Amino acid sequence: MSNLAIGFSNKYYTLWEMTSRVNQTVWGFETRRYYSFKKLLGKNLDKIKAAYPGVEINEKLNGRRRTFEEFDKRVFTSPDYFKFGKYSRTRIDECEDLGYLEWYIEQITDDKEHLDVVTRYLESNGYEISWCGKCIYLLNPTEVKKRNLVKDKYSVIMKKLENNEPINIAPDRNLNHNGEYINSAMEITYKFNNFTTNYWNGCFYCLPTINGKGKRIKFKNVTITKYTYNTNEDGSLTINVDEFTVKGKNKK
Repeated sequence: MSNLAIGFSNKYYTLWEMTSRVNQTVWGFETRRYYSFKKLLGKNLDKIKAAYPGVEINEKLNGRRRTFEEFDKRVFTSPDYFKFGKYSRTRIDECEDLGYLEWYIEQITDDKEHLDVVTRYLESNGYEISWCGKCIYLLNPTEVKKRNLVKDKYSVIMKKLENNEPINIAPDRNLNHNGEYINSAMEITYKFNNFTTNYWNGCFYCLPTINGKGKRIKFKNVTITKYTYNTNEDGSLTINVDEFTVKGKNKK
């Protein structure tokens, strides 16, 4: 389709012949405008309007050559290609910049077909993806590996935690000043929510409490009956103790 447009060539109004062309691509199609020089029209805008009624006057159109082209618009018909950003019009499954894909996927949550392509590609690279309403959550491969290592390491105790079963421990020391007993070998912290701080011969020691009274647990059998738990960023496990019972000394 060809028509006329009035713009500039340097400082003079100029008549351009404009042709629109649709170019088909692997990702969709784009429309471009091609201009070719017709004639200089001068500077008198009123005379130009009278001579060319109905012809568009585009103040931003300024040709530096006798022929040139301009981009008009793009329409993406293939969901396999980036639609915007620095990788626009390149294949998603050829992108090695996974950090960029983490950003990109959050921008396209309303484009289901396109989103499915990006989601599958990230999952093929070790990501785990979940949803909460319209919000998307990504777990990158490093985080997935760490979580799985934690799950394997604590496989026995995790079964009890998930089923809210009692946990048995045999502390070999008193609580620290934060009310914690730390099993260093297993990297498990038992944090007692209620404890007292006591002093003897200038040294302090902490005891967990039952009904407000401190209970010695060092070298005793402790059954934790009520608790919550969480895994930490470093892969360790913390068990927050609300209720427990204590029996006689354990065997060292």
